[in-house]
Amino acid sequence: RFYGEEFVTRAWLPGGYSSTAAFVFAVTFTYVIFLSKRSTGTTQYALGAFTGLLVPFMNPETSSGFRAVLWDWDFNLNWNGAAMCGVWLVVIAVALSAISLGLLPCRRSSTTEHTCLAGASRALADLASDTEGCLEWLLTNLQQDTWSFHAESSFFYIRHLGARRTKAEALLAQVPWELCYRRSAAREQLEGLWKLAELLRHLRQVLRVELEHVRSLGHACMGGELANLRLDEFLEACGDGLSVLSRNCRKPGPITERTKQKMIEAAARADGVLVNALRQLVSNAGGRPVASQVAFVDRLRSWPSFLSRLARGEDLQLPTQVAADEGPSRHWFALRNTISWTLALIWSVYIRGYKPGAVMATSFIFSTTGGSSFDTNINRMIGIGMGLAVGNVPAILILSGSDSALLQRIIMYFVVMFVMWTLAMYGYLAEGSKYKLACLLWVGNGGVQMLSHIPHFDSLAPGLFMDVLDNYVACIVVFGVDMAFAYVQGNSTSEQVKAAMARCSQD
Repeated sequence: RFYGEEFVTRAWLPGGYSSTAAFVFAVTFTYVIFLSKRSTGTTQYALGAFTGLLVPFMNPETSSGFRAVLWDWDFNLNWNGAAMCGVWLVVIAVALSAISLGLLPCRRSSTTEHTCLAGASRALADLASDTEGCLEWLLTNLQQDTWSFHAESSFFYIRHLGARRTKAEALLAQVPWELCYRRSAAREQLEGLWKLAELLRHLRQVLRVELEHVRSLGHACMGGELANLRLDEFLEACGDGLSVLSRNCRKPGPITERTKQKMIEAAARADGVLVNALRQLVSNAGGRPVASQVAFVDRLRSWPSFLSRLARGEDLQLPTQVAADEGPSRHWFALRNTISWTLALIWSVYIRGYKPGAVMATSFIFSTTGGSSFDTNINRMIGIGMGLAVGNVPAILILSGSDSALLQRIIMYFVVMFVMWTLAMYGYLAEGSKYKLACLLWVGNGGVQMLSHIPHFDSLAPGLFMDVLDNYVACIVVFGVDMAFAYVQGNSTSEQVKAAMARCSQD
């Protein structure tokens, strides 16, 4: 049914196929994808799928019709075409990923417990309790004038609180993709959880400042009159305000008026305790209290202040914090990565003879931030090289053998494949892994290479060296374009660090 001449004659564009028009459309589409505010994973898969269809479409040797179209000329669905096969792969991957969640099909509560909304609510509730516990630990050590106080371990714990909040916020960002988000109660609960996360961010910042205050002035200077202050009621009031808010946010629906009233009452009680503590410091010191102690207690009033402002619906952002305009930076980001993608497309089409390896790799390893570091590109090259090389190891191990042992060879192939894939995935999932990006690329490229030998199990991929070269060219192109843009814009990694340090000093 498909013939090359008929395919060109009956093309949808006037004048038939044009490589220039296809090239312009591809570059424009890529720029729009990079300009959109979609997640990195969505952008990577969209560009990867688009590239996998584009390069074969531009190949002039495609004379028997382009099988990537969803329908043929008679509008019959090409269910086994390249485009639909990509759809089937996504459907199968999503269906198989549900197995790892531990869901029980006959229990609705099991599905609810494994949603991002439920996970984020549990994480933020535990984080609120631990944040209040950190404040209690700090005040207890100061009041008891203990010598076991260690500032560095305290800073580590506060950083850990920030890391936990970041993970919870990542779960909250995925909630709009869940089916439960269609309910208004879930949307209102999500809004309350975001407010709780923002509150915990500010409370953690207060803890950091107070701890730095203690470390800079010395534990001995902060003792004295602080040991005579009764701050138990302050801790109790702050704990009541945080606990009632976290309990409300774990339930569907908005923050109720009753919860807000309890938060306001707890904040007023906590602030009253601190005001009395300040008066006690002044009276005990004969009208001339130690400034560091007064500053320490006065800064604690930020806790009830933040609770009260959240309950009244006020913005928790500080007046000095102004959101930056992302418009120009977003266009620079799109332009930088579009140029990298275009150069890789030229390499794939005009130099490699319509081999999509380089442009496909560029679709997945583009830089999300300016000033791409040397270590990042080394990670890319290591991951790609390991994936392409080690991905052929299972086929090499069972390459020799008689047909009578075919079943044993197939079983051994899957065993070795599982071991290699698990090793690479563990390196990616391990927290604090230095070669996290390399392991992720190893998983992707190695998985493709190992699956390419099925169902024959007896042939190596031809042109493996050129595949490695294509992927290395993609890494070099991305690195070169990033360095050029960093030089032109003056926003290399070192310049970004300098600007960030200057903003921190101003704040």
